[in-house]
Amino acid sequence: MQAHSLISWTELSPLKPAYALAANVDLIVLRLPEDDPENVVVMYGRCQHRGALMADAHIQGDKIVCGLHGSHYIYKTGINPRYLNKNLQKFKAWVENDQVFVDLEEITAWEKRNPQQYKRDQYQGLYADSAPAPEEPHNKFILELARNGLKNFGHHGPTAAMGVPFDKLPKWEDIQLVTAQLWKVPLLDDAPVATKVVIGPNAKKPLVLDIPLFVSDMSFGALSQEAKTALAMGAELAGTGICSGEGGMLADEQAANSRYFYELASGRFGYDIEKA
Repeated sequence: MQAHSLISWTELSPLKPAYALAANVDLIVLRLPEDDPENVVVMYGRCQHRGALMADAHIQGDKIVCGLHGSHYIYKTGINPRYLNKNLQKFKAWVENDQVFVDLEEITAWEKRNPQQYKRDQYQGLYADSAPAPEEPHNKFILELARNGLKNFGHHGPTAAMGVPFDKLPKWEDIQLVTAQLWKVPLLDDAPVATKVVIGPNAKKPLVLDIPLFVSDMSFGALSQEAKTALAMGAELAGTGICSGEGGMLADEQAANSRYFYELASGRFGYDIEKA
């Protein structure tokens, strides 16, 4: 056994989960009520459903409940009462000289059987999605683009063979040649192409977008202030605009974008001509 100091005992509050790390394993430390002779519980600190940190969980009755999707475990044992073999591993722990100790050899041996792939030194690496779900299939791809842009793919982005089964491919009798498609020869990659769009070319103040896209209307309230402001900033960087939505104008969003669309919908919710 190798005693390893994990966290100060006095820093812990009864039944309030705390985070700790040992031997590359995320842990949850739970101080038990004063009348419980076991004093402290230390378990594997990630939910077995999607890998969320159980240090962000809360206690409800005799269970610790994950704050992400509500998965729950008996907080004194780590047993999942709903799903077989989806428990939180419990480790030996004790209190001595105002410190919570664990057996580092035990945790190290467990980590060898259950390698942890989290890259905590990377941006949001501690919160990486360890078990992607079908409804969120592109999380890793989004993170890759956020970290490295297109440098790992090339300027065309990811490409792959179509892989369509032969019986699904179009046949010659299905192909129709439209001569209009042959009127202009396709341009090469490095040929300059204009993408600007003018909205209201005959207006007193026509609106010029650098690309033929803009962020469509979704009101503040349907989206958070942070989300609306971030989208406005992204649209500005892309040379395009963002629409307020029919719920009214968010000042921070408008300030972040010079091509702001102020929506006047049939319900006239939040609309004020003085802001136009």
